[in-house]
Amino acid sequence: MTDTVAGPITVGGALSGTTVTLTAVGAGVISGASLITGSTAVQIVSPTGAVNLSNLATPSITATQTAAGVGSVTLTDTQALTSNGASTIGTGGFSLTDSAAGGITTSAAINATGGTLKLTDTLAAAPITVGGALNGTTVTLTAVGAGAISGGGLITGTTAVVW
Repeated sequence: MTDTVAGPITVGGALSGTTVTLTAVGAGVISGASLITGSTAVQIVSPTGAVNLSNLATPSITATQTAAGVGSVTLTDTQALTSNGASTIGTGGFSLTDSAAGGITTSAAINATGGTLKLTDTLAAAPITVGGALNGTTVTLTAVGAGAISGGGLITGTTAVVW
C-alpha cells in the first residue's frame, strides 16, 4: 500500500501477505489497530511521519524514516520477532512491544540516533537477543520475569542504556 500525496495510511481492515509493505511520503502518518500479517515480513516507510501499528503478526520488521526527521515508530507484534531489516528512525524514537514466547531477536541495526529506542517483551520468560546494533539517546530493553537479555550486538545509548 503506497500513499503518494503525504496523506495518512489508516489500516482499518486486516492485511495479509508474504511481505506487507506500507509506504507514505513526507509526513504521511501510518496507523491502525487492524491485524497486519506478513508471513515473511512487514516493511514500513514514512520519512517524517508518525507510525503507530498496534496489531502486527510477523517474524521480521523493517522501518525506514529520515534520521534527521521528526518521525516516530511505535509497533506491537504478537509473533516472535526472529529478524529485522536495517532500520533508521526519526527523532521521535522507536518502540517495539512483543507478546510472543519466542521473544525478540534483532539481526540488523536499528538506529534511532535522535530519539529513544525501546524493545519490550511482555510475556514472562521471553528473551531479547540483540544481534544487530541498537542506537538511540536512551536504549531500554525490557524482558519480563525470567526473560533473558543477551547477544553480541553493539548497544549505544548517548544518554543511557537501561535493562
